[in-house]
Amino acid sequence: MSETLSEILTVGFEDSDRQILAQAAKHFNCDLIATGTIRDAIRMLAGSTVPVIICQCDLPDGSWREILDLSTTWEQPSKIIVVSRLADNRLWSEVLNRGAYDLLAAPLDKAEVLHVLGSAWYRSADEAKNQAAAAQTVKNSTSHGSQSPNCDRETNVSY
Repeated sequence: MSETLSEILTVGFEDSDRQILAQAAKHFNCDLIATGTIRDAIRMLAGSTVPVIICQCDLPDGSWREILDLSTTWEQPSKIIVVSRLADNRLWSEVLNRGAYDLLAAPLDKAEVLHVLGSAWYRSADEAKNQAAAAQTVKNSTSHGSQSPNCDRETNVSY
């Protein structure tokens, strides 16, 4: 078995939905961290982040909006996927306009979960890779002083 690539956090799911999410996480070789409430999710994260959070729309101690708001304070915000039995156009619009990644209708469809979760996970991985490359570029440019890469050569220009 290959090494686990990452973790996916779920917030507030019944066992049947959690099983579908666990199968999807396994498909992507990710660990699934299951929590029942926002408070549990915050305690589980404890200063760390995960690339993808799949969250029920309404939770015993709040809603997906609180998870999204928390995620936006992180250096690399998680991709938030909201799940609702009432996945209508109004909610879909609100989810996307507020900055969450996507909305899934419940009951969960395994193929749709795989598609949305895969897209969110790969986008998060690409963003992390790009962020690391940008940080390395900045580190390299600052370690060479304020010169541009071509300033160490003498240039003769004739007019």
